[in-house]
Amino acid sequence: MLHMQMRQSQPDLIRTILHIVMAHIHIMIHMFGGEQFAGEEAIWYKGKVQYAMNYVGRVIGQQFSGDFLKEALRSADRKMPFRGPEYYQSGEYIYKCNVVEDFTWFQGYEEIYCNNKKVYECYFHGGLMK
Repeated sequence: MLHMQMRQSQPDLIRTILHIVMAHIHIMIHMFGGEQFAGEEAIWYKGKVQYAMNYVGRVIGQQFSGDFLKEALRSADRKMPFRGPEYYQSGEYIYKCNVVEDFTWFQGYEEIYCNNKKVYECYFHGGLMK
């Protein structure tokens, strides 16, 4: 059984909540803020948290494209499943991501450039829960 809920709450309090339940797996994503934001993701299996990640970021240029960020994040691979790939480019936009450690315990930084000018940055960290 798949249950998915996505809702907009008070604009500056909680921008997006994504809640997915599939059999014994429960995924929850919260985002707070707007151009400066914070967020968290967590995955539970049979009621016990397995993984969590927190992030904080900001838009710093008018040419930022949320669609490009989503495109870059969808390009993540098994080697770097945290956010997006190490490098991704589409047109004048470039996404870069640097991660220290591995999936079990990590921290990282991602940034987006448009025409060689930084327009977005985000710090993140997380790992497996014990």
